[in-house]
Amino acid sequence: MPYAPELSLRPFGSAPRDVEVDLAAGDRPRVVSEVLRRCALGTDGAELPEQVLWALPVGRRTQVLAALSALSGAPSFERELVCPAEGCGEAVVLALPVADLLDAGAAATGGPVVVEHEGRELRLRLPTGDDLRRWAEAPPTDAEMLAALADSPVPAEEVSPGLVAAAEEALAAADPLVDVRVATACPACGRAIEVPFDVEAEALARLDRAQRRLLAEVARLAGAFHWSEREVLELPAWRRRRYLDLLAASADGEPS
Repeated sequence: MPYAPELSLRPFGSAPRDVEVDLAAGDRPRVVSEVLRRCALGTDGAELPEQVLWALPVGRRTQVLAALSALSGAPSFERELVCPAEGCGEAVVLALPVADLLDAGAAATGGPVVVEHEGRELRLRLPTGDDLRRWAEAPPTDAEMLAALADSPVPAEEVSPGLVAAAEEALAAADPLVDVRVATACPACGRAIEVPFDVEAEALARLDRAQRRLLAEVARLAGAFHWSEREVLELPAWRRRRYLDLLAASADGEPS
């Protein structure tokens, strides 16, 4: 199937059923699929079949999730850490623009990944959400993982650490959002710093904040007007904001 079917996105946290997703659930592949099922629509505006979302390559799922997080917050991910250089301790802010992630995802290919090692050529497909789901239930050995991705049988006795390393390197190059690393330098001592960046986790954390904002709106309006959760959620977002503005003005003693 194509690496990147055309999609249209709507912000997470803008529709009533977005509160039904437990973003803190431990089954991350399923959480990602639940978010995508609600917010990643076909060009006709219809929901995509669940099996299509599971069949997307892992990097493509991450790319769409990052784009959704940008619709629900700032256009970049940021993380603060302490410079590891001895005697420095300077605070370093890592910034990863979502636009860079989308560009990297757009450069990925959907075709077979060719791995060459010690005179052998292996052709692999990119791992998908379905693979993650199966592997979460039953973690595979290196040989089982390669066998699942290869277009021809891979005898277990031929799977060496070198072949596994070559396959991992080739897959990471073909799907750059699977293993994201951010490089920078300490502004105080100049120490080069490179850290892994879990884009999926960062995006889900941002979507969790969007969901919490929506639930806070529900709690405020339900408490003020004695409406049910469903009644509040069925209000268009702009009307919820108007009611919230009225409540804020009333609390400040301003005329309505």
